[in-house]
Amino acid sequence: MIYTRRSLLIIGVAFACALLYRFFPHEGIFQDIISAIGFLVVAPMACARLVLHEKLENFGFRAGQKMTGVLLATLSLGSFIVAFLLLAHFIGTSFLEESVPQIVRESFGMFILYALLMTIYALIYNYFLMGFVVNGVQSGLIVSMLLTVSLFAIINGFSIVIIDAYIGVVFATAIAHYSRSLYYSLAFFIFSTLIINGIALAFLK
Repeated sequence: MIYTRRSLLIIGVAFACALLYRFFPHEGIFQDIISAIGFLVVAPMACARLVLHEKLENFGFRAGQKMTGVLLATLSLGSFIVAFLLLAHFIGTSFLEESVPQIVRESFGMFILYALLMTIYALIYNYFLMGFVVNGVQSGLIVSMLLTVSLFAIINGFSIVIIDAYIGVVFATAIAHYSRSLYYSLAFFIFSTLIINGIALAFLK
């Protein structure tokens, strides 16, 4: 199915959007969020609605397989937390220090603001990767993982500091693939982001 014209169009648009977002000049968190919304949400939605003439339900805006989604999201969350703790143990506190900015560690109010920003990015990435790509293309699990990890790498580059984010993308891809929805992967993204940042903050206190 991945080799149909529709699927190739979605993949092509996804990689174009990721590259444009990565290299489009923007400074500061506000401009970055606006750029992310434009390239990773608005542009893919425009492709879905105006080019493909399809409902957003075809891109994950549906309940899908509810039991599968809830079960996978719960199991993935637990597994991801364990993986994060193992990374912190073997890589050391430097990994945690890079995960949570210094200013966030010094103020609870800044931590709340940081958590809110991370939630916004979770919404953006989840639609782009799990909605537009995974639910849009509907290919096999391995191909879906290769696509989402590749796109995430284009957007963020690679560093040992964000290896936990790559692991999270793999888990979220499996959730979206089997549930045929983006809602459960979104719940996983939000809860995992809040929990691991809370863990990192607790370790660094």
